[in-house]
Amino acid sequence: MKRLRIAVAALTTLAAASVLAQSGPKPEDYVTARKGLMQLQRLNKGATGGLKGGAVTPEAAAAAANLAALSQMLPLVLVEGTDSEKLAGKTRAKPDLWANMADVKDRIAKLQAETKKLAAAGAKKDAAAFAAADKDLGDVCKGCHDKYRAEQ
Repeated sequence: MKRLRIAVAALTTLAAASVLAQSGPKPEDYVTARKGLMQLQRLNKGATGGLKGGAVTPEAAAAAANLAALSQMLPLVLVEGTDSEKLAGKTRAKPDLWANMADVKDRIAKLQAETKKLAAAGAKKDAAAFAAADKDLGDVCKGCHDKYRAEQ
C-alpha cells in the first residue's frame, strides 16, 4: 500500500511537470509542482529512516532509489518569481533563494550526490553506509531549508 501511494504521488508530480512543460505555466503552477516534489521527497526520506534488525529493508532501498531520481527534478521547479514575497501565502521559498543561485546549485549538487550514495548503499544492503548516508542527506536537506525556507 505504501509503495502504491508513493507511485501515485510520483505519477501525479510527473504529470504536473508534463503539463508545465506544455502549456506555458503560471508561477503558481511551479509552486504546486515544487510542493508535490517536496512532499514526495519527505515521504521517501521518512521511509529510509529505519533499519529493521540492523538491515536495509527492501522498502528503504526503494525509497532511497526514489530520492535519487527525485533529486534530479528539483532544478525544474525552482523558477524565479515563485517566492514567498511574490506569491504570499502560497509558498515558503524565500526570495534569497534566487538571489543566491550559485549557492543553491551547490546545495542541489550535494543533495544529488548524497541521494546517489544512499541509493548505492541501499542496493548493496550495506546497513552502516546506508545509515551514514541517510544522516548526511538529512543534514543537506536541513541546511537548505534552514537558509531558504520561511517559517510557517
